[in-house]
Amino acid sequence: MLTSLKDERVVAQVVEQTGGDLTRQNSVAALGEELGVAINNSVGKNVTGGDYTRNAINSFQWQDPAKLPSSAPPDKLARQVHSFSRLWTGAFYEVFTGMVQDKLAQGLEPAAALSAAADEGLKMYGRMMKAAPEGDFTFKDMANALVKSENEGNQGKYSALIENRFRQRGILPEQANFAEQDFEGPGPGTRLCSTRLEGPEFGMFQGAQVESLLSGREQASLRADEGPALQLKQRMQELIAEGEIKYTEPMHEQPARLRPRYNELSRLSTLFVDPDHPDLRAAPLQQLWRQHLLAFAMVHNGLYTTGRYILIAPTLNRAVAQAVAQYRSHLLPGGVIPFDVISYESFIEALGRSGAKDVAALLHERYLDFSPVDALIDGTQS
Repeated sequence: MLTSLKDERVVAQVVEQTGGDLTRQNSVAALGEELGVAINNSVGKNVTGGDYTRNAINSFQWQDPAKLPSSAPPDKLARQVHSFSRLWTGAFYEVFTGMVQDKLAQGLEPAAALSAAADEGLKMYGRMMKAAPEGDFTFKDMANALVKSENEGNQGKYSALIENRFRQRGILPEQANFAEQDFEGPGPGTRLCSTRLEGPEFGMFQGAQVESLLSGREQASLRADEGPALQLKQRMQELIAEGEIKYTEPMHEQPARLRPRYNELSRLSTLFVDPDHPDLRAAPLQQLWRQHLLAFAMVHNGLYTTGRYILIAPTLNRAVAQAVAQYRSHLLPGGVIPFDVISYESFIEALGRSGAKDVAALLHERYLDFSPVDALIDGTQS
């Protein structure tokens, strides 16, 4: 929302839509417009509430997420993270609206007021990130950090506005001393709960080891027949079903089911010092081993005349770097399918040199350029 207002075209559009009155519907308040339209068109009816996935102009009040359903219509809160996040988005949008109104009262034109308020909002979030608690925390904790950082880093310029809007939403209590307020954090009696996800209901996550902090309050709410591990499994199953746990490849996944042809290909390929070595069939090497065998099989079966197995990964991905070093120790020199590693940084640089400069610049900005984040945290965002 705030970063989009760094684009003068977006500012002009919002001014045209609102005249500076952000209580009116606009393209900054509406989030995920294209996806919202696509979802509604696919379903054949409006299931998102409008031509968006979420809307910052809302009136949601804080409710205990543990007591909310896992899904709800667009005009109701659910415990699902994207649904529940609308509470914070709505509260901060009202703070931002107040900041724009303040700029307008100072005599700025709507476009200048929007741009100035967006700049201050970004700095506000940067200060909050410095003051934010670590680990598990609540909306109340974050709102407290927002007020405290505004007091300490901006002489309390918008502290009253923040307190007022977040209290109206029920996120902050009616009375609080923010100079002395401590973060709630996970609460007393918090302990680490660990369990393994076993069973077909966990799909591709079957076998994963899961750890989570369980607060004293959460432990006290458990039924006598419901231990922390069981609760954690049930919660993970809900998150997986809701699409909130995404599949990644950390190279420490459970061993795949080994088929006899894997062993046959491994010996036939003459790629490995010991084609039957058990390390090749376990994390973190099993994926590299199987992909290398796939490349060999494609050439061996005449689909291609030659091949090369190239792994692309960011330089700072230490897990991949360690796995690569270990995998190389299992390879014979001069294999029919050479194994090479290219850093993501080098790949993007080569892409730019080849003529695709715009694509390379976009990839670098999206994945490798952390200067805006550094500047925001350091408070040097201009």
